[in-house]
Amino acid sequence: DECASSSDCALAAVQLHAAKHANQEERSNTSSNSSGLQEGALEEQTDVSLPMISQGPEARYSKEQLVKLLELHQQRMNSSERWGSSSSSTAQPFTLASSCYGFTGGTCAFASCSSFRMAQCQAGKCMCPGGCAGADGRCYNSPNLLVASSFILTNVQYPSYRMYFKRITTWGQMGTSSMPSFSFMGSDLFDLYRVPGLFNGKALFIVASHKWPSYVLAIRATTGTAFSPFGTYSVELKDTSAPWKPEDIMLRVCSMGSYGKHSAIMIGSAGAVKTIWAYVHMGSWSVYGSISNPGEGGEWSPNPPMPYGALPPC
Repeated sequence: DECASSSDCALAAVQLHAAKHANQEERSNTSSNSSGLQEGALEEQTDVSLPMISQGPEARYSKEQLVKLLELHQQRMNSSERWGSSSSSTAQPFTLASSCYGFTGGTCAFASCSSFRMAQCQAGKCMCPGGCAGADGRCYNSPNLLVASSFILTNVQYPSYRMYFKRITTWGQMGTSSMPSFSFMGSDLFDLYRVPGLFNGKALFIVASHKWPSYVLAIRATTGTAFSPFGTYSVELKDTSAPWKPEDIMLRVCSMGSYGKHSAIMIGSAGAVKTIWAYVHMGSWSVYGSISNPGEGGEWSPNPPMPYGALPPC
């Protein structure tokens, strides 16, 4: 009515109405075709690499698995009983093993698990149902990669001393000894697993006992019980009530090859602030942790040697 006396105004009103109608049709067409386009895109890819979702070695999703993941994500967004909800009654089994560690480190007692983790809330903790937690704290549809098995670790500075899991110890601290190899009865044998993902841009590993696979190395504070503020300990993974956070049991393992020591490696903490390196304390012969470079006392020679190129440089 306001434009009745003006042809220019009437023309502008008609154009505006037409533009609105075109926008509504475009949105309607986009909505109706989105599911078809998404399905068509999946049909073009018969095997989708997991790094599209999260970086990690040996971690891949098939087309069917990716479709299922998208369905779960849609359920999480639309359902009142969310995938990361602490009230979920569809809890799936998870593992706490050196070959696959199912705790992401996140908690969900007061809020849902972050969608970043792709996890399920169980007893207030963000777990990986049917998957494994990576170094970055999210779930992967891939087990940890076995890098080396049944190897010993001798110290570079004290080559007659090898690291071993103590049978009887008050604190669980790792030790070294020059006893004959047969006397260890397998307690000196290690397995090395690389976990998917990266932590602060670095690859992480789990160093486990070959004889007792549920026991792994952890570098943590000694709380004033020893010579050094940090120590290297053996911890058990089976405690489902209070599982270890990934950064507590996933370690840096790197090669000294770039320093001309191709048979030597170093073992350190994940290093959220700074890496703490495992080293031999002369006299006690226990394995402690040093926040500074411990020198050859913190270098280890695996036997058999690590596969070439399996470890990042130190």
